[in-house]
Amino acid sequence: MSLKDQTTLRIVLYEGDGAQPLDANERLATMTALLERGYSVTRTGAQANVAPADRTSLLVLGKFGAATPQAEDVDGHVAVRFQNLDSFDGARVAELVETERTQRNSARHGDWKPWFPVIDYDRCTNCMQCLSFCLFGVYGVDGGGKIQAQNHDNCKTNCPACSRVCPEAAIMFPKYKSGPINGDVVSAEDLQREKMKI
Repeated sequence: MSLKDQTTLRIVLYEGDGAQPLDANERLATMTALLERGYSVTRTGAQANVAPADRTSLLVLGKFGAATPQAEDVDGHVAVRFQNLDSFDGARVAELVETERTQRNSARHGDWKPWFPVIDYDRCTNCMQCLSFCLFGVYGVDGGGKIQAQNHDNCKTNCPACSRVCPEAAIMFPKYKSGPINGDVVSAEDLQREKMKI
């Protein structure tokens, strides 16, 4: 399957209402096993908020006792699954997460994905929004004052933020999962949506 058709798997270690907190050793073993395999893990307690869902598969791990919660995204964009950890150790949790990743066809964490910006100079107005917005120093200016992607290795995989801020939708990432960021046809609606971000 194409890289741009893959999703990511978001893992949440939940210790809030409706779940018992893991003891310190269980938490350490679980977090260590997942982090050593390259997974990013969000841990939340009763009073903590996490970033909103972003159309990725979501696996919520916790000690839920006899009643493992059931939930679904009302818009149908996010696949949500709860897993009770009452009888799992850290290594078995990592195996369970890997099985879930495979079933969801999510990208394997740690795999290299060619990720770089491509500037459509027919659309680019040389406004320099990308240069001022990118935190990683990917963009620079050539001798003639024209914007260009100079430091491709600095670009962070799956970060199309510069493309989203571009008022002309002139920055593309060929491996991104959806358009117009991946180079699909740009509509007037796309341009209007992007112009509102300036």
